[in-house]
Amino acid sequence: MTGVEFFLQLQQKYDKAYSAYLDDTKAERLIKEALYRSFDKIFSLMDTQKEMDELSYFLKYNQSLPVVGTSVAYPSDYYHLMGMACVYVDEVATTSIGTTSVLASKHGLRKGDTLSTSATGSAPFYTVTSVSKTGFNVDTNIPGGTTNLYHVVTYDASPSTSDKKKPSLSNPVKQNPIYYTGENTFIPSPTPYSVVVDYLAAPFDISVTDTLTDLTDFYSQKFLYRLMDECVYSVASETRDYQNKQSTTQTIIDNP
Repeated sequence: MTGVEFFLQLQQKYDKAYSAYLDDTKAERLIKEALYRSFDKIFSLMDTQKEMDELSYFLKYNQSLPVVGTSVAYPSDYYHLMGMACVYVDEVATTSIGTTSVLASKHGLRKGDTLSTSATGSAPFYTVTSVSKTGFNVDTNIPGGTTNLYHVVTYDASPSTSDKKKPSLSNPVKQNPIYYTGENTFIPSPTPYSVVVDYLAAPFDISVTDTLTDLTDFYSQKFLYRLMDECVYSVASETRDYQNKQSTTQTIIDNP
């Protein structure tokens, strides 16, 4: 289904008396509003595989973003944040680094922790297999000549609260980081090396003059029909056609 085909089917759905109500510009504005409204409705109720499938093309998981200064810029296609984790990289105080064993009297590590030889916390990674008071062992041979190891740890971040009795940034710690939203940025605290986010990307805009793009490459067929109903609802609202509005509302309820 192309944009032109979508618009033709949409025109068939609302009363012919309003056929001249929408020119191409008005139609695209209407569709865009309905599109974002549909996204919000589906996302707010996203608790089953059905809803996930409808937006699967736009769900972005485990996207690593750099922290510049103290903030993280939104991805270029960002629409809605689903979750954030903060990545911290701390140097481990070692006295001797062997092939798989490391001497470090105050390392603070636990079995299963992740290490890197890079200050940026990049691969290859080494997993701590055992610890003692004098050091620890890892699962993979560490390159000879390595002089520094870094602990790479990731913690889920929570959104800041609006509770004025307890300022949202009063006592954030690495084990329980928080973030708040700035102007097209996220500001995590304490400041991590990087963040990993799951988010919903912005929907693909529909052009009513497009004869080439197949909209089913982005949306399910059911979503497109749902979108048409949302558009009809908007037309009925703007033209104060309460009978059509009520009828479309029931259609949306019956076919969510």
